[in-house]
Amino acid sequence: MTLSTLATEIGQATLKLVEGKLVLDYHLNEAEGLVSLYHSSDLQEPRDVWDFLTLRPITDSREGSFILNTHVSRSSDIGFFEYRTTPFLSDETMVWIQPGSVKLGSPDSESGRFLDEGPQHQVEIEHGYWLSKHEVTQSEFENIMGFNPSRAAGSPKAPVETVTWFEAVTYCQRLTEQARNSNSLPDGYEYRLPTEAEWEYACRAGTETAYSFGDDAKDLSLYGWWSNNSGATPSQVGLLRPNPWGLYDMHGNVFEWCLTEYKAYPGGEIRSLKIDYRAIRSGAFICPLEILRSACRFESAPSKSGSWLTGFRVALAPVHVLPAEIFLSQ
Repeated sequence: MTLSTLATEIGQATLKLVEGKLVLDYHLNEAEGLVSLYHSSDLQEPRDVWDFLTLRPITDSREGSFILNTHVSRSSDIGFFEYRTTPFLSDETMVWIQPGSVKLGSPDSESGRFLDEGPQHQVEIEHGYWLSKHEVTQSEFENIMGFNPSRAAGSPKAPVETVTWFEAVTYCQRLTEQARNSNSLPDGYEYRLPTEAEWEYACRAGTETAYSFGDDAKDLSLYGWWSNNSGATPSQVGLLRPNPWGLYDMHGNVFEWCLTEYKAYPGGEIRSLKIDYRAIRSGAFICPLEILRSACRFESAPSKSGSWLTGFRVALAPVHVLPAEIFLSQ
């Protein structure tokens, strides 16, 4: 294998091996927006049909890296890569979440843990994504969907609740359609609910403690709305302190729907064997402190559970194809 440095009109790329991984470092010339990575096994293939692999926002330094092995199955199949820059400005309410790894679940020693939180295991989040700083509000939901299902209606800046999983998915699909029609949707990305792993990765924000602010629940009321400080009602989003990555209300206020189904971790157990249950996270305004922990998981039926306790937040993330049969079951 020959490793090299290549200069192009948009910048310079350096190919190197780092701990057995093939890495493409890039340094861009004047640019802003996104840098995206594409792949083809045939150098003669037209560039507009090359496969999109991943992207990164362009930072002030205009430098970054792609781990190429992450995006192909075998090094012998690597083929050809190209990075391209495109203009893009994310909504100011969205936070970019870098790729990385997270230890999902809780250790056996964590106070208040439930059986479905184990065994704790490492998961790689191989793609970056944007996640909303706060839960979708009643006004945001009504602007897109044309109605407000909330039991505590009349609070435009409070999180929308009493939302089914299908309604939350539909909201995201409409955002995607709007962005596509305005040509403001990055290649390979869509607005959708976060997967359960994406949600916990963002909630933990690099921590391994019970909460994103530490193990001691004495500070919980500074970060989350729960049974001791909520007055038994949802509160306006973004009033308390954010987690280390700038995300608000990851602990409490309302439960948040995840895209993926509620199922056991490898070698673990779950409370319910119903296959159509979807995971909900974060805890809610009437919950005790142990329900607001980063690892805590609950489950709900997607089409029937429009609970006063449950809302959602939106991710702008790689397209995730859901089985058609779950929509036929409504």
